[in-house]
Amino acid sequence: MRVLVTGATGFIGNRLCDLLIKEGHIVRVIARSRTDFYDSILCDIENDDIPREVFDDIEVIFHLAGYAHDLTNKGDNKDKYMSLNVDVTMKLARLASLSKVRKFIYVSSVKAVNSHETYGESKRQAEISLLELAINTAMDISILRPSLVYGPNVKGNLQAMQSAIKRGWFPPLPKLSNCRSMIHVDDVARSLLFLALNDKTDGEIYIATDGKAYSSSDIYEEFCILFGKRIPNRRVPLAFLNFLALLSPSLKKKIKKITGNELYDSTKLEDIGFKTIFTLRDFNEKAF
Repeated sequence: MRVLVTGATGFIGNRLCDLLIKEGHIVRVIARSRTDFYDSILCDIENDDIPREVFDDIEVIFHLAGYAHDLTNKGDNKDKYMSLNVDVTMKLARLASLSKVRKFIYVSSVKAVNSHETYGESKRQAEISLLELAINTAMDISILRPSLVYGPNVKGNLQAMQSAIKRGWFPPLPKLSNCRSMIHVDDVARSLLFLALNDKTDGEIYIATDGKAYSSSDIYEEFCILFGKRIPNRRVPLAFLNFLALLSPSLKKKIKKITGNELYDSTKLEDIGFKTIFTLRDFNEKAF
């Protein structure tokens, strides 16, 4: 199978390309700089015209490139979210359809489910636009919504949490009963290849989790074990966290993320035959 991958240098994209090559597929990537490992087309897909030769002989496109949470940017930056996550996605999908690409797989996010944040809204708008395109073209379009992704070389909030725990800076969380869905990066890659090889997923949206429900204190304790840190007996009282949340809107938002629920159902993906192989305890394991 000849495939095109955008976002190939990202956390998920890199592992997806490794899996595709291991399974004998021919991988082409769109990138801003050349890579030694893949057939690379140099292109800034946000600002440049996408060359039509990008799509030559391509059967399946995995579109992972986009604008995710920027931990260094405190602004909402709605225009950038919409440009990269909606406009660029649709530009690529329309060209793919015109070029007779058989299947387009879009990596969205569980944040698209009832989201009131710009990131989730942009992902949901891209989903809606893609599903409209799917109705009017012969190209199959499938959408995957991964939950919080973990694994070696993780990025974003989990990376920040890990770094703080390693240095002893992260406060010992109270025993919490909240529930969060997560999934290993290699299981995300495996699920994407599974969708590419399945001919009955056109126009469908699938949520991907490892099937477990983790509390924030579960995550904290697993990271302590991972880095050889003692799990403290004395914890920060939940009442103190609630007090801190009253001090500023930014603290309230952070504490809500720590104590809140983000539980999602991946039964739909499991019902068509996909099974994950890892849980959080296998954080540093690799499937391929």
